[in-house]
Amino acid sequence: MARLHDEKKLLGSLKLIGRCTVSCIFVFFTQFALSLIPRFFSVSPFLLQLALSALLLLVVLGFNRCCRRLLGLYSSASAFVFFNILFIWSFYVFVVRKDISRLMDGLFNGEVVMMIIGLIRIRFHSGG
Repeated sequence: MARLHDEKKLLGSLKLIGRCTVSCIFVFFTQFALSLIPRFFSVSPFLLQLALSALLLLVVLGFNRCCRRLLGLYSSASAFVFFNILFIWSFYVFVVRKDISRLMDGLFNGEVVMMIIGLIRIRFHSGG
């Protein structure tokens, strides 16, 4: 009986790791695609670039649903948000941080910490 429980626990962990991996791949795909918009549409107005970014996010959402239906690949929304925060924060640390004042650096890092705390509270203290 204990062996069956351990196998179910392992299977649940593997599913969670798979969902987190799919979410991480979608984050990299999304961030790469978002980085291409200013390169290809650099002369376009900002509002057009913003609209294209929103359209791109809708396309990724549709692609995620297609992967779920056709391939059976599921992603985790909380892992997607976490990996986006991690990606943006690491980009900030390695690229932007050297040109920012200490005050702005502290404010940005504080915001990242607050977003992660908020994500954890939503994930573990929600009604579901």
